[in-house]
Amino acid sequence: MGQVILGIKQEQPDLPYFDPNFKGEYPKESPITNNDLGRIYPKSSKRCKEDIEYANEARKITEELQKGNPGYRALWKHILNVSKEYCNLVYDELNCKFDYSYGESDAYEYVYDVIDFLNKKGVTEKSDGALIMHVKNDADKKEVPPLMLVKSDGGVGYDTAELGTIYQREKDFKPTGMYYFTDIRQELHFEQAFRGAKKSGMVPENMDFRFLGFGTINGKDGKPFKTRDGGVMSLVKLINEVKDKIEVNIKSDIVGEEREEVKTKLAIAALKFADLLPSRTTDYIFDMDKFTSFDGKTGIYIVYTATRIKSLLKKLNVLDDCKLSVIPNQTVRDVLIKLTEVSRAFNSSRRELTTNYICEYVYELASLYNKFYTDNNISNESNEEIKNTYIALSKLVYNVISNILNVLAIDEVDRM
Repeated sequence: MGQVILGIKQEQPDLPYFDPNFKGEYPKESPITNNDLGRIYPKSSKRCKEDIEYANEARKITEELQKGNPGYRALWKHILNVSKEYCNLVYDELNCKFDYSYGESDAYEYVYDVIDFLNKKGVTEKSDGALIMHVKNDADKKEVPPLMLVKSDGGVGYDTAELGTIYQREKDFKPTGMYYFTDIRQELHFEQAFRGAKKSGMVPENMDFRFLGFGTINGKDGKPFKTRDGGVMSLVKLINEVKDKIEVNIKSDIVGEEREEVKTKLAIAALKFADLLPSRTTDYIFDMDKFTSFDGKTGIYIVYTATRIKSLLKKLNVLDDCKLSVIPNQTVRDVLIKLTEVSRAFNSSRRELTTNYICEYVYELASLYNKFYTDNNISNESNEEIKNTYIALSKLVYNVISNILNVLAIDEVDRM
């Protein structure tokens, strides 16, 4: 945050947020947009690596922000609101909803309470001018560094902010467990924080802390996924690229608002399924051609299967309850057997807190159903009992696929 605020200061030094003598009411309108933030942050971050004086000024601003500097706090709120407004637009498109939303910087108001709390518990000590807390256990087979609470320059560390979030959650919600989903490379940091919270008595000893790391998304070269020009790929840009990629495969008679809706839903289906399909901890390669295919192990293929079944049932104008009274062939048997495995997929995903079991299952079910659909002429089946079995099976498969898509927050389409 210090880097961002300093970057804004470099461009707009006359803003009242930087005037220590300003006594009025700070502007209600933000002086920067989300596009400004996307430009300012990397520029300021790069300069911090090259200019030690600039980096020290950024750290000082961060420290002042944490201590409650009114100008920096007011500007920080603008930055926060602009960012959240933009993020929420993307989350809405992704069908992601949150009951509560806190940023790391929301913990700033708790960090000094945390430091006082830890000092009173007698678990801190001074080391080369810094305030630290040891969390290593005798049984550890690898090095577990101490928590850095206050740096030698007086700045509050990232570790303290993490403890501040735990302190706030415990204070506001009294939870029985806290689960953390982040990049798997942060595992050690969170292990330190969990140990510190329990060792100090900040949370009950039986608090169910879990770190649930996820892998990285890479390009075909095996390196972190980037734009064609080598820049960081924004989610909005990626969504738009996926929309453009799949539009050529959407039926030409789907036009106007319906076309835009179908294109958006299929793009989100492609992206979400691609991300939820691998095991949570696995790094994976994002292959645009592969993940936007209308055939194969993709979100679009699953949505297509649901659309196909829904269209079939509508065409047959099914009103009465058809019953599964016979098993006329192997393709019906295969689908029925797969239907019995749905609870196993959900139990595995729930146990390991990863969606890949559900995604693999729904793909296998869709594949078996489509083979059944190809091998059997459902509409023109002359044997009424067998036809009713086909219809009942189709309804059952549709219900399962539809419910799984709902679990994955992927929308269906009427046609594509």
